[in-house]
Amino acid sequence: MQTNFCQESILLSFSTQPKTFHLITDDVTNWLTSIGAQMGTVTLFIKHTSASLTIQENADPTVRDDLIDALAELAPPDRPYRHHMEGPDDMPGH
Repeated sequence: MQTNFCQESILLSFSTQPKTFHLITDDVTNWLTSIGAQMGTVTLFIKHTSASLTIQENADPTVRDDLIDALAELAPPDRPYRHHMEGPDDMPGH
């Protein structure tokens, strides 16, 4: 069995809005296609501290709305957080 390792990397940048989900599947798929990837593992690293990565099937886009609502209940923006050095939306995002 022959194993070929491909260590390609790319920086993908996105402009996003607060409290939203940004779908990146097509961007990652397009990059993998462009380098001829057929199998392997992709590691995604998000540099922003209040961003996160979720893996969804995306069959029903209203799931994203439900997740936004659930996160707003979990970390409401109007709660008196002690951590607020980066602005009023900082702690709910973290």
